[in-house]
Amino acid sequence: MILELGGQGHTFGADFTVGREGSLAIDDDFASGQHARFQTVRGLWYLEDLGSTNGTLLNGRHVLSVQLLKKRDKIQTGNTVMTVVSI
Repeated sequence: MILELGGQGHTFGADFTVGREGSLAIDDDFASGQHARFQTVRGLWYLEDLGSTNGTLLNGRHVLSVQLLKKRDKIQTGNTVMTVVSI
């Protein structure tokens, strides 16, 4: 998976977390330490909120359960927005 964040691409081949202290660390006071998890299962990528205070948004909607990701999806953690460039 390739995520675009702040004009930079970040490539991942295995499960990872996003947050102030995640595998993909973001400098955002509105993001939790471990905010969201990205998981791969049989070549598909999924997004899960990890009980963050402000929630995680997928294309403007709150993530309430594990969600399947696709190219061009927009994920927001705190004030930080990431775009799925490639699955």
